[in-house]
Amino acid sequence: MKRCLCAVLLAAGAGSALAQMTPAEAFGQGKGFGAGGAPGVGGNINSGTGASTVPQYSTTQSQSSLFAGGEGQLGPPGAQQVTDCQTKPPAPDGLAQQQCEATNFLAKKSTAASFTLSPSDPVLVKAKPITNDPLSILGAMSGTYSACTPQTSSAPAPKKIELCTESRAPEKQTCQKVLAVKVTTAQSCPPGTWFTSTSVGQSFWGIKVHAYCQVEGPVGLYIQDPIWLSGGVSGVIWVDPQTGMTAPQVITNYFGQLGAYVLGYYKTVWYQGGKCTADACSFAFEVSALGAVCPGGVSWCQGGKASGTFTFPRPSISYTVTDQWDNQCAAFEAKLP
Repeated sequence: MKRCLCAVLLAAGAGSALAQMTPAEAFGQGKGFGAGGAPGVGGNINSGTGASTVPQYSTTQSQSSLFAGGEGQLGPPGAQQVTDCQTKPPAPDGLAQQQCEATNFLAKKSTAASFTLSPSDPVLVKAKPITNDPLSILGAMSGTYSACTPQTSSAPAPKKIELCTESRAPEKQTCQKVLAVKVTTAQSCPPGTWFTSTSVGQSFWGIKVHAYCQVEGPVGLYIQDPIWLSGGVSGVIWVDPQTGMTAPQVITNYFGQLGAYVLGYYKTVWYQGGKCTADACSFAFEVSALGAVCPGGVSWCQGGKASGTFTFPRPSISYTVTDQWDNQCAAFEAKLP
């Protein structure tokens, strides 16, 4: 009966002692315990003990390549890790499978967690002075960490090429180019005139033949006695320029008095034919002159006979064509490249 009472009293005394320890005393005891074991623990943290005590320890992890000199992108490989852990069979090694279990746990938590920080949130309020004046913090740290020294690095200036296009929407414009064609005609001879002539035969028993200026149609030939120009009788024939048709044709002229003489005098003219080429015309004639009564001693009235060819330029028209443009599109053409 006495032993039981003693035990109760000891238990009550211990509870009373623990209840009297303050938070500061508890912190001090914990700090002392940790400080006492730190040298031993720190001495055992090295590559040798890590390889022997830490599962799957290695100095060459495959994920180290993702660092990429501090410029690696962790998003794509992290997303691939989530996909692999959700779709591939579990790893045979339990420790290796713990990595996927942790990945799946965090993936579920990351999609489920959602919260909003307002501008007045204490986290943002306390961070604002630091972001506004980082030197106020870095200045205090510069004397603490001697390993942080200014580093100067050089890199080629970045080159950026920007392209732009300036264009204008096409506009439909209409204009005209008017061609005025001026045709000027010129005839080789005055139209409607007897423009050239020749003689067939001599003196009193000859004739004179004239050509008519006419470009189209038959050729006009005017036959005239060179002696009896004022009172004599003349004749005109019209012939086809291609065939010379109407040949042969006989023209007989009878003439009256000459001075004090009374003469029975006549001439006979034979048209022998001919034709025109593109440039010239040529027609043949024969003339016979006879005097019925000749005064004594007058030799010229005995008459005679002769033949000849009348050749002359064929009447023609020349054309001169002049083009004159009225270009109403010049203002638009000047804008073209």
